[in-house]
Amino acid sequence: EHVRLDSADLPFGFGETQHVDLRDWDGSAAHPQMRKLLQALRDRLTPPDKASMTERLAAASPIAMQPKSGLLAPVDTPPHVRPEVENAPDLAARIEGMKQNLGPLQAMAADRTQFQVPADLGHALAIVEAVLHADKLSWYGVDDARATLVECMSANDARQSWNPIMFNGLERLARRMEELRPLLQPRQVPAGEPGEKPPEPEPVVRATDIASLKKLAGEVAAIFGSPEAVATLDPAAVDMVERGIAHIKAGVQASNETHRFARLRKGVRALAYLTGGIISAVSSGVAVSLLTAPEAAATLGKQLQPIFERLLRFFL
Repeated sequence: EHVRLDSADLPFGFGETQHVDLRDWDGSAAHPQMRKLLQALRDRLTPPDKASMTERLAAASPIAMQPKSGLLAPVDTPPHVRPEVENAPDLAARIEGMKQNLGPLQAMAADRTQFQVPADLGHALAIVEAVLHADKLSWYGVDDARATLVECMSANDARQSWNPIMFNGLERLARRMEELRPLLQPRQVPAGEPGEKPPEPEPVVRATDIASLKKLAGEVAAIFGSPEAVATLDPAAVDMVERGIAHIKAGVQASNETHRFARLRKGVRALAYLTGGIISAVSSGVAVSLLTAPEAAATLGKQLQPIFERLLRFFL
């Protein structure tokens, strides 16, 4: 397995080579990146099959699909556990402050003549905007948007090559988003204790997969625009699917090699979580009984099954 230990630039041609990032490793086996490395080594020794990887994706997923008002809606996992800080009185003020800071950053990013930043930044900020304006905040959505922004900055060497005012503003925005974690994310079982989440599986995407992923994204978009999806899914679920598709589209179009494959992997993982979660929910008699259109839900589950199996292959 490949491991990154310092901040040296990756050589050209290694953008699709996945690696575990141990640059901030604290020396413990519980560190998230070290857990990924250990899991990858175990998978090399005993490769997972479809059934075990399906179970691992479900266990590691940051979201679960649950019935709400007759529709399936995404909730942060564990779904019945509260965040570390409950009912934070300043949460709305924090979000409003980030919205206000986002506007000038988007304006600078759109001024390509003066600031000369890549189009990828506009895409990343659009994801942040969508998340901050969502009717109900999800930690999964916030963290996905924050990670997209940070990856864009890292892939384009923003600290050295972008306007310092813009860079400082973007870095501050990413930091403020991370500070929402204890206010939004349900409490997690510490690593090493019973009930802990397994590391999130990493899909393997190669240059030869790009054309098929572009086609797959189009098929997913068609399914989630179908009457069955509209009758089954809460708008928040559709928004998450659209963000997963957007990651794949951005990856297909990205000129930066490292950024391209990071986006493609992010999109594959997001769509695998969502499609797998929906299939699991509509397979549950209890969940289906709470839906307004159970027949539409059953049809949607059947439509998504071959999609999920194609996504699953990227993890095996």
